[in-house]
Amino acid sequence: MNRLLHRLLPAALLLFASVSLSATVVTGRVSCEGEPLAGVSVSDGENVVLTDAQGCYTIKSKLELGYVFISVPSGYEVPSDGVLPVFFKRLSASLSKASADFSLKKVDQSKCNLIVYNDIHLVGDKKEKDLEQAHEGFFPDVLAEYEKLKDVPVYGLTVGDMTSDNKWYTHNFGLPEYLKEVSVLPFQIYHCMGNHDNDLRGGGGDFNSSKTYREVIGPNYYSINIGAYHIVFLDNIFYDQPADENGWVSAKGYHTHLDGVQLRWLRNDLKNVAPDTPILLVAHAPFSRLEGVDKGEDRFRDGFNDGYYGADVLNMFRKFGSVHLLTAHTHENYFVQINSRVLEHNNIGVSAASWKTKQYCGLNIIRDGVPGGYSVYTIDGSNLSWYYKAVGFKADECQFRGYDVNVIPEELREGAPDNTIWVNVFNYDPAWTVSLKEDGKDLDVQRAFIRDPLYRLGIDHTKLGKGAFKSMPNNHMFTARASRPDSSIEITVTDRFGKVYKQTLERPAHFGLDMFLGNK
Repeated sequence: MNRLLHRLLPAALLLFASVSLSATVVTGRVSCEGEPLAGVSVSDGENVVLTDAQGCYTIKSKLELGYVFISVPSGYEVPSDGVLPVFFKRLSASLSKASADFSLKKVDQSKCNLIVYNDIHLVGDKKEKDLEQAHEGFFPDVLAEYEKLKDVPVYGLTVGDMTSDNKWYTHNFGLPEYLKEVSVLPFQIYHCMGNHDNDLRGGGGDFNSSKTYREVIGPNYYSINIGAYHIVFLDNIFYDQPADENGWVSAKGYHTHLDGVQLRWLRNDLKNVAPDTPILLVAHAPFSRLEGVDKGEDRFRDGFNDGYYGADVLNMFRKFGSVHLLTAHTHENYFVQINSRVLEHNNIGVSAASWKTKQYCGLNIIRDGVPGGYSVYTIDGSNLSWYYKAVGFKADECQFRGYDVNVIPEELREGAPDNTIWVNVFNYDPAWTVSLKEDGKDLDVQRAFIRDPLYRLGIDHTKLGKGAFKSMPNNHMFTARASRPDSSIEITVTDRFGKVYKQTLERPAHFGLDMFLGNK
């Protein structure tokens, strides 16, 4: 009971503070080229109202968050401040009356592309060389991909951890510096807050810890509409730790949780969304944590660890027939089919396991063996498709890696017998298929929950691999057994959209850090 009270105390204090404040009457108009836009959601972070036929709204608010924002309607864009879309207006709670107008422009969003990235962790560390790697690798890669995509509108979605909170003050590198670095990208970026985007010297408690983010980036939870999709951004990182005598909180002083105010906003937001609307739900911490693979099926647990649990949040979306979750945080890449309506993509990290992996082994690699990268999503009407893009490699040439276990050192073989073949399918989800042929005959292929040997070879023996970035079993490793050690194995991988990727694994095959791209 005491622990529960401790968790809820910041929210209770916020509620008490809201009672003591007088409300501000905020009025405004939402328009496009002077014409009113009706039915647009306007919110103060808890209450939601709709614009009337004249595009006008009135909302009474205590303005605890210091702004009102709109849920940008489908087929429209807001102005930009650098890469930031300006869908909110800052207001002072000291006023009895305030005004906030929004002027939008019309855009054809019948088809558009989303560049989704997360865990970029820019810190300005000369030893880690994160900025050097980002500007030599990630940014040029995204710019090149953008050139292929820009025939239709392109938007960026980042799923949190733009920075590293414990480096804000030691490296003088925080959210403003991050925005300066990403200003090289030529499209609007909608942001989702991660745990490392909180201010550890903000004064303690969730409201204070997220204040700097709200001041620099904007709302830490909100919704927009792009094409047919209603996109909800949640802040499911909840700092419940008070500050110490020096004004600091620990970088680990949080839980995966939504407080009551955000939940009330979410309920109010979803009331105005039709049940046949497809949903993208963006949140930094995953709703599902993988625990294993049993007979080809994923075993997972709820990713929320206190307060309102992930299943309860998802229950708020039960009226919608299609819900895609975009999450991050784990520095892994996996999909989980939570139920027939809900598919979660725990997205790849740009910094891979850490920017440091490259200085340890020469590879920008994640602890499930996937090269660091990002994802591209395409909205085409109500259809949603996507692909994984490894930084520095063509998408068609970097979707899986095949291993001849015979040449892998014994300590990295996970007990696999001779003549075993492993295939790490980087962006696998339950709709993909994987087949292996030896001498034209199909091998029996099973999905296994094991570790990637290349990451283990490069990182596990290092200081980095003995800490937070130790290799982890993943759910996109496939195993089969050949009949002899010198046969060629034809590997065919087909994604859920019918795209086919192939590799011939000539055996005995090479194993080493220089085989980073096994199917190029």
